[in-house]
Amino acid sequence: MQITSKWIYRLIRTLIAILVMFFTFGCNKPKIENTDAKTVLSSRILGNKVEAFTEGDKIRAGTSLFFDINTTAAKEECSLIWRSVFGDHLLKGDLISKGVIRFYIPKELTNKSGFVNVLIYEKGELIQNSELFIDPLEAVGKSESFLGPRSLIIDKDQKTMMSVIPLDKFRNPMPDNYPTRFNFKYPKEKKSSDLTKVQDFVAYKYFLPSSKIGKLYVAANSGSSNSQEEEILIEAGHALDFNIEVEDLYPYADSRQHVVLKSSKILDAYGNSIADGTLINFLIIDKSGKRSYYNAFSIGGIVKVAIENPSVATQWNIQASLYGSTKSNQLKLNFISTVVDFEMNLDGRTLIVGPVIGILGQIIRNGTKAEVILNDETYEVELIDGKVIYEIPENLSIDQKMDLKFTILGKTKNLFNN
Repeated sequence: MQITSKWIYRLIRTLIAILVMFFTFGCNKPKIENTDAKTVLSSRILGNKVEAFTEGDKIRAGTSLFFDINTTAAKEECSLIWRSVFGDHLLKGDLISKGVIRFYIPKELTNKSGFVNVLIYEKGELIQNSELFIDPLEAVGKSESFLGPRSLIIDKDQKTMMSVIPLDKFRNPMPDNYPTRFNFKYPKEKKSSDLTKVQDFVAYKYFLPSSKIGKLYVAANSGSSNSQEEEILIEAGHALDFNIEVEDLYPYADSRQHVVLKSSKILDAYGNSIADGTLINFLIIDKSGKRSYYNAFSIGGIVKVAIENPSVATQWNIQASLYGSTKSNQLKLNFISTVVDFEMNLDGRTLIVGPVIGILGQIIRNGTKAEVILNDETYEVELIDGKVIYEIPENLSIDQKMDLKFTILGKTKNLFNN
């Protein structure tokens, strides 16, 4: 066979093509898989981009996270345990390529800040025990706040504390030394602020009473987080002794009338008025030694009370007190009978009393209560047109000795029938 140059040229071309194909396939031959298990960490899932894991590494809460291992084991033979303060979570992996198993960490786990142990098992053998720390994000939203006590007395050795717990959007608390600012305004003073730091997840500040009564307003902010406004009531200190005086008086024994008493302004040692609604006690002792108690509440540091007049002539000793130790001056009031005189006669079995004349020369009004006391038995009666007409009961003989008394508005007369 005759070999031509054209045939040789075609043969050379064919041999070159075969060599190129052999070289190409030889270079792309799959590499032998590395059976040594290793773990890598990614801060974000971006295609095949993988960053090497570092022992004790940190990530931010909410970071998308997965772990890869190169292994010849089946995915059912591999597992990952996510161990945190919230307990252990067992996770299964996905085969993403030949010899590579990926464990995706759910967001609900990476959302929680704190230390985490990552334990990876292959065929029951622990091949990776790593520790990482999840940092919280910036504090946002409303901080949990606590306050107590909610009132302070000026002259007492007292203090109150406000504490806040700043949280991020996943409700993770802030780490130690995270800055928190407390803003506050004392009564009749300008706004002030104080910078503190979180310690054991909590930031706090103590507040002492000022020398002025009123409300202390307090709030705190940390990062982009704010607390609600809190109020602390600063109350007056121990009240000093005070005075009471008569504002209105009808000096007659008439229970339809009232005596009105009023106090001076009740102050503490700093000149602050006692709190509105403070209970003041009034003690009244009459000339027979009988004690009566009345209560009233202060308004603007002053207390006023209206007390019903006695129904019989007497003398009152009055004193007010506060807390049992703060006292007022003593007042003495005399009440005289409003009745000047009346006649009292027995006509057969009929007792006739009146007309009953008052202090102004008037006839005592209709409906005024009176008492007929017959042999130690008391019968209540009322005035009509200034008189009382009373029939002796049929079971009593008017021929026998009777002890008969009539009392009205504290004035009493006796009538003996012998």
